[in-house]
Amino acid sequence: MSFPIGKSDQGWKSAFKSVQDEWNKLGGKPHLGKFWGFAVDASGLVEPFQAEAACSIYTATQKVTFESYRRSVDPENLFAGGDALKLLRSCA
Repeated sequence: MSFPIGKSDQGWKSAFKSVQDEWNKLGGKPHLGKFWGFAVDASGLVEPFQAEAACSIYTATQKVTFESYRRSVDPENLFAGGDALKLLRSCA
């Protein structure tokens, strides 16, 4: 597999978004240790870890259940960092 490259990073990011969109149609979930959540941001660029994409990965019930578990095993938030926590955001 290859992705378009060039002076801008938008070639590979757009290609990753296309692959992500196809996986979404099939019910796939991203590997959270990799780039995920590609969407077009406010400036019109394709970027990873976007809230609208994160909101489509897990349901509100799944988020509440996981957050409850996470708080029980990490009450001091020692491991509460990084882009994966964006998956727990409330989505309007």
